Amino acid sequence: EIEAIYSAKIGADQMADALGLPRRELLDFAIEFYLDSLGRMELAEEKLCSILHCLLALERSSQRIPLKVSLFARFLAFCDYSEVLPLVVLSAALQAKRSAHAALPRPSWRERQTQTTDSQGDESLPLAAAHKAALQALPTSDEALQQAFSSLSHYADIEGLEGIQQGRERELTVFLHLLHDQLQRDAAPSLRALIYRAEHRGVVTAQDFRESLQQLQLHVVDEAVWHRRL
Repeated sequence: EIEAIYSAKIGADQMADALGLPRRELLDFAIEFYLDSLGRMELAEEKLCSILHCLLALERSSQRIPLKVSLFARFLAFCDYSEVLPLVVLSAALQAKRSAHAALPRPSWRERQTQTTDSQGDESLPLAAAHKAALQALPTSDEALQQAFSSLSHYADIEGLEGIQQGRERELTVFLHLLHDQLQRDAAPSLRALIYRAEHRGVVTAQDFRESLQQLQLHVVDEAVWHRRL
């Protein structure tokens, strides 16, 4: 349901931009979204109220609230005032989401035909794509980069670490995954040079590694995550 609203909002924002009109807040847009599909204002309001009721019930429960759901509530302003995310942040997030999905490889016709029901509608992003989208959406500051990495480490679904919500193990796993992705895409020449030097028993210092991380925008990762493994 959240993805359907976001997808429609992306289209509506593009139309508003083309017409020179202001973009609408998510709460106002959600009402319009359900009004278009249900045809009556009272039904649209009832539908939105049911969603808000679900958000409230989840907040009051002991369950861990998924990042997607908590962000949706904050974009709707259905949270503490200090946690409300403004329209400009929503717009940046939706643009990053659109760019990330556009960059994903398209499945072949055969792959689409053999796709299971459970996998259909799965809107999750690979770690590397999510990290790239966050870098595109956030301001280029160390604080923003650190927040992006911390959020990925905390909320990512990592096989074998499902019961661990934070800690060095999750951070190291995400860190290594991002490095591996860069190496696979030949986007980390300095890091590849360090690996080659190490494999041939050359000298590799911690400062050399820090400089390679700077080029990958991963220099903000706490050194305690990787220093002992170097």
